Amino acid sequence: MRINKIKFSPAYYIIVISLQILPFALQAQQKISIDEAVQRAIVNHPAIKAADLQVEQQRQLQNSALNIANPELEYEKEKSSSYGLGVRQSFSFPTVYSAQSKLQKEKTRLSETQKNITINDLRRSVRESYIQAQYLDALVAEYKVQDSTYQRFSNAAKRQFDAGQIDFLQTTFAEAKASEIHNLYQKAQIENQYALESLRVLIGLKEKFDIEYISRISSQNLIDTTSIVNPVIAYYTQQAQVELSNLKLQRNKILPDLFVGYQKNSPFDTNAFSRFRAGLTIPLWFWQYSGNIKSANAGYKAAEQIGMSQKVTINAEFQQASGGVNSNLQLVEFYEKTGLLQATTIVNTASRLFTSGENDYVSFIRNLADAYAIRLRYLEALRDYNNSVTSLNTLIGR
Repeated sequence: MRINKIKFSPAYYIIVISLQILPFALQAQQKISIDEAVQRAIVNHPAIKAADLQVEQQRQLQNSALNIANPELEYEKEKSSSYGLGVRQSFSFPTVYSAQSKLQKEKTRLSETQKNITINDLRRSVRESYIQAQYLDALVAEYKVQDSTYQRFSNAAKRQFDAGQIDFLQTTFAEAKASEIHNLYQKAQIENQYALESLRVLIGLKEKFDIEYISRISSQNLIDTTSIVNPVIAYYTQQAQVELSNLKLQRNKILPDLFVGYQKNSPFDTNAFSRFRAGLTIPLWFWQYSGNIKSANAGYKAAEQIGMSQKVTINAEFQQASGGVNSNLQLVEFYEKTGLLQATTIVNTASRLFTSGENDYVSFIRNLADAYAIRLRYLEALRDYNNSVTSLNTLIGR
């Protein structure tokens, strides 16, 4: 049995046309790009300021690497009119001071690599937050179109049901779909507001701002595993250098300490004379030095092994992230080359069949939902691709 044709006003055809054109561009006030968001976060975030202070703390400690002992003043009295004044200065062996200075410089470099880790982690957090906000922004735009469309069809179905043109199932189905999409639209709006606020706090801005519409992040110039400059690997490599410098310091500490002294006797003593003294200490209790050296050597070897372990882990993560970029890119390209065109074809065909009376509300809305689902999956694929590029950039330290 052929379904009776239903006449529609010109406004209906405007609605159908609007289904085919998703506004993949939003009106914006002042937009901040993802790179600008990262740079502002690096300037404003307390974690970076704390890392700067930790670096400065280590730099200031370089001044204490030459920790020469305080001089000793001596007073000696033999008779009522005879006394002596002297001064004595002790030193560690000169190579100890150079080793201490080297160790502190390596610790300063270690704090700098720790700062690089903090920056890298912050970059990732900002990018992921920005991408999520972009996705939700696009989702709101998509659901706004759907909400308007389904509400109009629901109202039209109700009028036609009241006029006896369609049955109860069709109007109920149209109302149910309109309610579902309206709730999803409201949910997306709330999530989008929270995502933007979270991003604003993360980058440290007081004023409100807008973001760019979601698009593909460039994956060009992503390097291979042999050229990875990962901050975590750099940190553990530097940690090994710190342990090596500490080992050299402990070995130098076994060398004897030095001292020099000068004493001037009382001028009232007819036998007064001046004395100059110099000497060195004997590292007699050698076992305490041996224990420190063995401990430092174990620390150095452990740091080397941890560094090697981190390289293996990072390289494995790099391979996984590279695969994620390629697979997500393939899916995005499918939607851009084929999927979105198929969604438009579904809408056009379903609209033609509906206006000709060959399909009812139930079939038309189902076809419409299938077309919209393709567009939603495209947004998800675009978000996942951008996140995979972000993960890869994090692994290579940029």
